[in-house]
Amino acid sequence: MEMQSSQESLGISPSEKKTGFDTIQTAFAKVDRVFSNKPLLFTIILTIRTINALTTHTFFQPDEFYQALEPAYYKIWGNGYLTWEWEHGLRSFTHPLLYSGIYAIIDQFHLSHWFVINLPKIFNAFTCAIGEFYLYRLIFKISKDTVVAKLTLILSLCCTFNWFCFTRSFANCLELNLTIVGLFYFPFVELTSPFRFCLALALAGFSCVIRPTSVVIWAYFGAFLFFQSRHKIKIIILTTLMSLFVIGVDSVINFSFYHVWDWPMLKFLDFNFTKSLSSFYGVSRVDFYFDQAIPILLTTYLPLFLLGVIKTRTKFLKYKLLILFYCLVFTIIQHKEFRFIYPLLPFLLLFSAFGLLQLSKSLSSTVLKLIIIAILFINGVMSYYLTTFHESGVIKVTEVLRDQILSDYSSTHKEIEVGFLTPCHSTPYQSYFDLPSDVSNIWFLTCEPPLHLTSIEELENYMDESDLFYEDPIGFLNANFVDQTGEFVREWPDYLVIFEHIYSTLNDFIVDQGYHVNQTLFNTVAHWDYRRAGDLIIYAKELKDPNTA
Repeated sequence: MEMQSSQESLGISPSEKKTGFDTIQTAFAKVDRVFSNKPLLFTIILTIRTINALTTHTFFQPDEFYQALEPAYYKIWGNGYLTWEWEHGLRSFTHPLLYSGIYAIIDQFHLSHWFVINLPKIFNAFTCAIGEFYLYRLIFKISKDTVVAKLTLILSLCCTFNWFCFTRSFANCLELNLTIVGLFYFPFVELTSPFRFCLALALAGFSCVIRPTSVVIWAYFGAFLFFQSRHKIKIIILTTLMSLFVIGVDSVINFSFYHVWDWPMLKFLDFNFTKSLSSFYGVSRVDFYFDQAIPILLTTYLPLFLLGVIKTRTKFLKYKLLILFYCLVFTIIQHKEFRFIYPLLPFLLLFSAFGLLQLSKSLSSTVLKLIIIAILFINGVMSYYLTTFHESGVIKVTEVLRDQILSDYSSTHKEIEVGFLTPCHSTPYQSYFDLPSDVSNIWFLTCEPPLHLTSIEELENYMDESDLFYEDPIGFLNANFVDQTGEFVREWPDYLVIFEHIYSTLNDFIVDQGYHVNQTLFNTVAHWDYRRAGDLIIYAKELKDPNTA
């Protein structure tokens, strides 16, 4: 029956010879016990994602830290850095609350720094394991085919972008997991179980609280359900009640953090849509999600995805239109990022699985095996590089400086100051440094958007602190540390950190201030942002013991 179902989905005649497809089905038959044993399947997925999380030592984007871990750390220990979004209440604390709970346990039991770094990663691995466990069930619900469901799960586990991004603390990752589980319980055709529908609505609600743009995918499926269902009044009532429930819970959570009754979702939508201030962080081309984001999310699966989209039957048209609709809506927002369309990944992988099955019907078993081995090898190499080497220095520097700060403080008993002359938010902050406020003063160049400006022209001409520094590095340092008479405006920090890109410009000037190169840390071979190119260089000044003359 599995073979028949997969063939029908792809339009393959049962009379055709299926050498490659037979190979896939035979392979899955050998591990059928794993997929049929739910606790065993979940344990395997959890093990894989835990390894994934604990071996990820690289940097992707600042939101991993500054929109999740940093506010959670601030909530529990009261020190750290809150970005402008948190100062102005644009973010719901519901997502960071999960990590503040972890930090509260660490604080209660006085656990070591290792747990501060790794317990959030283990938690992420657990949520991802739930997501992928339900991914298998969701795809079977959609396709009615265990071969497709198994293949989609395996593609997800081996996906380069998943290995690089999935177990990080991004709101998009939690949004993806909530979407997968929610869609599993969501009635695509007709409302048959009010309880499952309410559970789906709760998960949908919290995904929208965490990422307001998540409403796009839920509105899409909700519209299909509403117009097909005979229980429209019941759908309206249950949706209203669950929406009020989610809003109430989120409001209480936000009050515990902001100490005022507010709804961050409205401010978030105002910032991104009404005022379009998100363009301050970069404007991408209108075709970004089609010719950049989807290829990046799929990497080696892209040809399979395209083949699957072309060859699958019309009963999957709804999911093809979802991908198109979702990308078109997000195209309206000027600021674009790969992970903004992360909730589409289950459907991208679904069509990739269909594409691989379609390909298998025309290939011999040997050729198909070679193609699969090549895909797995390429994905493995890319995943290893991205999680181990690419932008590893900006994570390593927190460990190196933390050890150095603690060592210096133990000998001098004075606050150790560190300055990052790098683009804003280039490294994690207290969620990785984990230092008391009387031990260290760590600062970096800021890049807060001009919330007071409204015109596009003003936004284009606005320069934040990072822009001012990179326009004239030496002039910036003279203005902030040394005045025209040579007197110090403020004391130079004990350590300075720069990227290699600006080394030739600043090295002589920094050395003249009494610094020497303390360490050089590999960061990346290449970077899309020229300011972050090359190694990370740590400069140190000679520390003076205050107890000596």
